[in-house]
Amino acid sequence: MNIVQENIDRLNAKLKIVLSPDDYATQYDTALRSYRKQMNMPGFRPGTIPMGVVKKKVGRHLLAEEINKVLSESIYKYITENKIDVLGTPLPLAEGEKGDWDDPKDFEFEYELGLAPELDVKVSSKDKVKYYIIKVDDKMIDQEVERMQKMYGKLMDAEVSSDEDVIKGVFVELDENGDIKEGGIMNESSVGLNYIENEDLKKQLTGIKIGDTVDLDPEHITSNHGELGRILNITHDQVHDLNTKFKFTIKEIKHVELSEINQELFDKIYGEGNVNSIDEMKAKIKAQLDDAYVTESDRMFMRDASDHFISKHKVQLPDEFLKRWIQRSSEKPVTPEQVEQDYNNYAMSLKWQLITNEMIKNFGLKLEEDEVLNEAKSLIVRNYAQYGYPSPADEELQETAVRVLQNQDERKKLVDAIFDRKIKDYLKENMKLSEKEVSFDKFVELAKK
Repeated sequence: MNIVQENIDRLNAKLKIVLSPDDYATQYDTALRSYRKQMNMPGFRPGTIPMGVVKKKVGRHLLAEEINKVLSESIYKYITENKIDVLGTPLPLAEGEKGDWDDPKDFEFEYELGLAPELDVKVSSKDKVKYYIIKVDDKMIDQEVERMQKMYGKLMDAEVSSDEDVIKGVFVELDENGDIKEGGIMNESSVGLNYIENEDLKKQLTGIKIGDTVDLDPEHITSNHGELGRILNITHDQVHDLNTKFKFTIKEIKHVELSEINQELFDKIYGEGNVNSIDEMKAKIKAQLDDAYVTESDRMFMRDASDHFISKHKVQLPDEFLKRWIQRSSEKPVTPEQVEQDYNNYAMSLKWQLITNEMIKNFGLKLEEDEVLNEAKSLIVRNYAQYGYPSPADEELQETAVRVLQNQDERKKLVDAIFDRKIKDYLKENMKLSEKEVSFDKFVELAKK
């Protein structure tokens, strides 16, 4: 076997691979003999069919299989031993293939490689990025107080709906003529008007009475297919294929009566005796909002930091190679036009990934197994809390965390999250941050840019 690398430029290369019979003959003969033992043909006992007949029937197929195995292993070994930093996977070049599959001797193959750019990432106070601090004002605190009053309030019967009520009714599927569809979907369910995404539908359902009917497009309630499936009691696939309207007949209207602001409310929210006045409650809320908005500020900071370093290092990619690789490796068929449409987002993500990989190496960022285990435990505790359950006991938490980490996809997500946090902390400490206080509305506006 002979492998020769030809560098076309800094980002693209070719591998030329020449195979002789010594490289594949043994594997090919073994595959033929194995197939021969299982092959059935009238007039022959298993394993006695002439090898010429076996070769005529499956010879080319088995030869291609074995040569592909040799090629894959050889290319991987060559790339690993020569420490070639590739993007994607090598792509075979049809025009570079030479050899006679009916009379196999020497074969020649060519593959194209996409090479990762060389980077030397450093960070100093010369690297400047804005850091937006969201100002928590009285209006935001008052809105959160009212939200908690609603959360702990009482549901009261109402005759006419207002824009924050919960409406219970029967959804019935209609046909293309607007009549009830025979054998169609029918389900009784509740909808909170403040969660409806389409403003026109929200207005349509405001001011209606029990017994009223409204024809609606269920996609206007929510674009979340999981939530829509719950409302209509159908599967995710059924939601995906849904293209009909529904008649919604109102059976019940519930209005949330706000809970009074008193010690009973404080105790329900924060535990007995931990908060004793509205001022203390507002102070707690402000602290919680401050913490929550730090996460949002950090997310914006990392977005801007990635733009800064991608621009600073002028990261280039083997774009045409990557576009071909995306199209060939995609699980579902994609056209060149589809690849082109999504490529910019993909390229920006890949460039930042390459930069962060260099950061991890250059900054000496390490990861201990205990950190991964603790990250898994934190995730489990958060998931329990999300559904209102207390944290599991230490032994159960340990066992569950170990089980989660046995799933390599979950483990990778957790490891990535830890390194993302380490990179963020390092950048915040070593870059020059230009802090700017902004309102929440202004922050949302900036985040959309």
